[in-house]
Amino acid sequence: MNFREYKELVHAPKKDHMAGDRLYRLERNISVRISWSLYKFLPFIQANHVTGLSFLILLVVFFSNFVRSVDWPGYFTIIQILALYLVVLTDKIDGELARAKELVTQKGVYYDYTVHLFYPFIFYFTIGHYFFSVSGQFLLFYLTILLSIITIALVEFRAIRILIGEIIQKNNLNIKDLVPRTNKKKTNWPLPIRLLNYLTFMLYAWILFYYLVVVFISVNNFELAYKLYAIHIIYCLVILAYRVFWQYPHQKLFKELR
Repeated sequence: MNFREYKELVHAPKKDHMAGDRLYRLERNISVRISWSLYKFLPFIQANHVTGLSFLILLVVFFSNFVRSVDWPGYFTIIQILALYLVVLTDKIDGELARAKELVTQKGVYYDYTVHLFYPFIFYFTIGHYFFSVSGQFLLFYLTILLSIITIALVEFRAIRILIGEIIQKNNLNIKDLVPRTNKKKTNWPLPIRLLNYLTFMLYAWILFYYLVVVFISVNNFELAYKLYAIHIIYCLVILAYRVFWQYPHQKLFKELR
């Protein structure tokens, strides 16, 4: 199998997502070259090995918060963010290897999903701990931890919606507010709205780059960076509340029901 055939194979399930998100498409074009190299030249490496590397990076980043450099805290955090971006890439590489080797396993899916659960907490903890360690302000740090915990819960929402659909079907419930499946064309929101959406917790890579810029700013202007950090955390909590208490139960909760 040459590279073109490999790329076509491993990207087949992701084409729709790649077409609608330029950053995601760029990341996939990077990850596919790495996974191809592993597939071609290091065939003994399996998808679960790459997932294990993701766990290792997450653990190193988490515990490194407690040995943070006092002299260069901003630059230390930039390194942590870059390390977390490696997890974004390895999360794609393991799936590509699994599809190429036709070794998609229950254990692999479980570990991959577990990475998705741990990643938001460690990411937000790292950001919150940095700003707390420099500013000494507890409140925003607590709000950041709250955001990370609820974000993890939101990762579960897709599975919860599927479960609700199964319960409805099994018990033959007559749901009055069922949201039917439609072929309605996806709304192409204006760029400012899309940018605001990109800065929410649902698109991890965009948030990662946002904080890479914010932490870099903090090296020379911590007060401005802290305000940008506070605005983002509060904004995400507001959007989270909207999604949990309004959008999901009114629009998305039953969408998996067939």
